[in-house]
Amino acid sequence: MSQALFHADQEVWKEWNYKNMRYLGASQAPNGSWLSDHSAAYSTSAALLSLALNYRFLPIYEQ
Repeated sequence: MSQALFHADQEVWKEWNYKNMRYLGASQAPNGSWLSDHSAAYSTSAALLSLALNYRFLPIYEQ
């Protein structure tokens, strides 16, 4: 979702990203992970991927 919005519409992404960062900040466990019905590993990796666009760490941005 994060990457699709980032490439489709910058203004929509900025609004969504702001809400996403607030939600993830509020729902992060004390040990740094995120919990879900799937598993902590899955939800933590998904959360980190959605946050990575803020820092352009995804391989798609490498040249």
